[in-house]
Amino acid sequence: LPGDGEEGDEAESDGEEMYEDSEDGGEGDGGAGRSSQNILEQQASFVECFREELFAQRPLLLSQLNNLYKMRSGEELPYKVSGYEKLRDFLLDIPGLSLMGRGNRMQVRLGDPTKLEAFQSSCQAQRAEVNTPQFRMPKPLPEGLLRRLYELFLHCENNEVPLRNFLKIWNATFPTEQLAYRSLGFRDVRGLLSQVPFIEKVGGKTDAKYVLRRHDGARTAQANPDPVS
Repeated sequence: LPGDGEEGDEAESDGEEMYEDSEDGGEGDGGAGRSSQNILEQQASFVECFREELFAQRPLLLSQLNNLYKMRSGEELPYKVSGYEKLRDFLLDIPGLSLMGRGNRMQVRLGDPTKLEAFQSSCQAQRAEVNTPQFRMPKPLPEGLLRRLYELFLHCENNEVPLRNFLKIWNATFPTEQLAYRSLGFRDVRGLLSQVPFIEKVGGKTDAKYVLRRHDGARTAQANPDPVS
């Protein structure tokens, strides 16, 4: 089932704003002693799992990647079995990817589409030798639900909603409409919210909240102008 993770391996900050992929791929800090075939399979699996988000330039926080990958494949991201100590080192060895941000706000982004497409073409040419998991990808959310969610965030104070209060605020805003996240294939509200493109999660386990992205002003909403508290 699709979902959104709370924990990851990338909580520390190095003081750098952006990291680029290794020029060759597969030869980062922990390259010695690793099986190139295993690394290729792991890299191909990651790209297949997150291809849609990468090419759509949707944010992918490193702190969420492990849980999202496991939700979609039933397996853990296997970078450590090939000698990578940190997830970011594994990601930087995938051609075309880059990292942005610091600490628990660090994101993986598509830095060079040409490199990534060439990498995927190479993997497809070796399809008989490269084994990847079967992924259960989340279905697109109904447009009507997205409009409702946008209305809710647009008219909440500071355009943000604490995760722990989300259902309460939804029910207060739309008392005749149930938020049927389970019927959409999600095990909890957090999983559904992870698939909403115009919000982002901030904070940790105890103070997590979802915030309307500031550049998302294009949508129109017909909602009560009074903030929801």
